Amino acid sequence: MNRASTEHAVDYRMARQTKPPTVLCIDDDPEVSRLIQSYLQDFDVQVVRSFHGMQGFTEAIRHSPAVIIMDVAMPNGDGTTILECLKRNRDTASIPVILLSGMRDHSLPRRMFELGADQFLHKPVHCDVLMHEISRYVELRPKV
Repeated sequence: MNRASTEHAVDYRMARQTKPPTVLCIDDDPEVSRLIQSYLQDFDVQVVRSFHGMQGFTEAIRHSPAVIIMDVAMPNGDGTTILECLKRNRDTASIPVILLSGMRDHSLPRRMFELGADQFLHKPVHCDVLMHEISRYVELRPKV
């Protein structure tokens, strides 16, 4: 490999290392994903928003996010179905998933954990709690 090729390879690796991590928010309520995006606006992360289940699954494959924040009840693939799809797909199986739900079914969190969810939070979620959970999977560095 010549020097120019070596320098290009190093530049490419550095660009990949400095690319901000992606947080994928899948929620049919645009206000929820907008709020999460506003929580993260001061940090060096990219937020991708999706408004129904299958769109979110497609975005997960496209963006390989560091973490997915997903509603349970939504159209075109509810959280249960999409979580199963994510965990069965080799490209998305290892992505941590934080589920959000306004449903008060006491057995729901257990079922979601059995399907592979990493965390389950009840809506409305306090900003500090959600940010703490996100920080378990993504380094939240302030924007420079």
